[in-house]
Amino acid sequence: MTALPLVKVELSGGCELLFGKQSSIPLVDVVPQGYTLQHLVVLLREKYIVERPEQFVDATGTTLRPGVLALVNDCDAEVLGGMSYVLENNDTVEFVSTLHGG
Repeated sequence: MTALPLVKVELSGGCELLFGKQSSIPLVDVVPQGYTLQHLVVLLREKYIVERPEQFVDATGTTLRPGVLALVNDCDAEVLGGMSYVLENNDTVEFVSTLHGG
């Protein structure tokens, strides 16, 4: 598999707190061609999340939990095929938590 030149991950709405307060993670030569959004979520859970992974993924560890939105190039990933969306060169994937305490 050939690596993509760049996939950028942006985190907001509280997701950044799960990743050591990072608001973005550039993934250069980490994401192989043919990688799906689901592959990316698993990679983030396994290698990048710092705390409370249950706030990011569901019990399977392979799907975002309800309340975490994924946007690909500012478009809701659900419109693009959801977790089966195949990442493309220079995609920006943003994860936004809509879960807030009261």
